[in-house]
Amino acid sequence: MENDLKVSPQHKALCIAMLLITLLLIGIMYLQNPYGYMVFLAAPSLLGFIATWFWKKAEIITKKQSLKQSCLIIFCAAIVMLITAFEGLICILMALPLALPLAILGGYIAFYALEKKNPNVMASVFLVITLPTSFLHDVLTPPQTKVQPITTSVLIDATPKEIWDKVVAFSPIPPPDDFMFRAGIAYPLKAIIKGKGVGAIRYCQFTTGSFVEPITKWNAPYELAFSVKEMPEPMKEISPFDIHPKHLHGFFVTTKGRFLLKPVGNKTLLE
Repeated sequence: MENDLKVSPQHKALCIAMLLITLLLIGIMYLQNPYGYMVFLAAPSLLGFIATWFWKKAEIITKKQSLKQSCLIIFCAAIVMLITAFEGLICILMALPLALPLAILGGYIAFYALEKKNPNVMASVFLVITLPTSFLHDVLTPPQTKVQPITTSVLIDATPKEIWDKVVAFSPIPPPDDFMFRAGIAYPLKAIIKGKGVGAIRYCQFTTGSFVEPITKWNAPYELAFSVKEMPEPMKEISPFDIHPKHLHGFFVTTKGRFLLKPVGNKTLLE
């Protein structure tokens, strides 16, 4: 028994339209810096809207089919971003829980708009609200840069003098077992230093590259302070290509650091 799969001209046109629109939105995402409402809110809802709009124009579909088409276009966009080396797998998976509901919402809006007498008017209103509003918001309200100090501490069973050299530089350490690090989050490998005292350069090597840290204070064996001249990407994306997405640059930035070694009896509180 043979079954012939027939694809109507409408469906072919729809598939081409969805592909072109997906590529257009990816282009918008690539040009926009930083990512904002346009990328995370407008793009998914617009994709869901367009998928349902064109499909329902081509044939009669149910709300359930509308939901499927809205989800399908998001997965298609995700695949396109992956194979075009625009994004990595981890960030795509992180975005899906937000993108899928918004695409479904956009699809439902298109579905109900086409049930009304003036669907083109409703579509125009949706597009005007979605695209220009999100774009203007991102342009007029850029993200605010805020320096957030972070302090961690550990009590070590040794004196400051005994551990000072290990703070300044340390030999290779074994990789962590946590899943997030195996999935690509950067972690330290070793640290070396060239020179001694203020002006020396410390290199803290991570899986994605090295922190370049000029020493600004050297009070052995109690305090080591440094600025950060260069820093590597915070993670390595899972991708068949060597990619460096824009969101890995300029959003998580380290400007300086300090080690304090406080004597506690025969132990040291390292901060």
